[in-house]
Amino acid sequence: MGSIEVLLLNWSGEQMRVDFAGYFSVRLSTTVAILFVLFCGAPRALAQADAKLVAPLLQQRLQTEPVVAEQLRQFMLARVPSLRLPPDATQWDAEAERLRAHEMAVIHHGWPQAWIDAPPKFQQVGTLEGRGYRIRKLRYEVVPGMYSAALLYEPEHISGKMPAVLNVHGHGSGGKAVEHKQKRCI
Repeated sequence: MGSIEVLLLNWSGEQMRVDFAGYFSVRLSTTVAILFVLFCGAPRALAQADAKLVAPLLQQRLQTEPVVAEQLRQFMLARVPSLRLPPDATQWDAEAERLRAHEMAVIHHGWPQAWIDAPPKFQQVGTLEGRGYRIRKLRYEVVPGMYSAALLYEPEHISGKMPAVLNVHGHGSGGKAVEHKQKRCI
């Protein structure tokens, strides 16, 4: 096998010749054989994407649910910034107003002013009674002429001020009837 020389530049810009003849002792036929095995074996390695082959592997649990839940909780909590409390109520009110104005500017960007100024229109279309709570079925006008549905979960007995939580559910296959979404709302 002949000599293989490479021309390199060092840090000062001087040319250096490096002879790699001593580094390459593998013959051409051996190199071709290795490349042939790699390229012919690639389709077999990719065949693992077949659902029948992968399904048994996916059935095995790698971790118990409590371990996964704890790891997820730790992962998420490490990324949640600490709340910074303002020293007094006036600063909090100013910050709340600033945040509210920013959110409204983002939400209403490009919307007609008539849509923004339109009064909210809600219609109650039914009630479902639960154990200790009720679900009010609502229909509301998002923009003039376009309606959406909502479920309002209320405790049976309310005294004084109560917190509210807004759950915006996605459009998965089970919709809002999925068990974990129902539990979250109750």
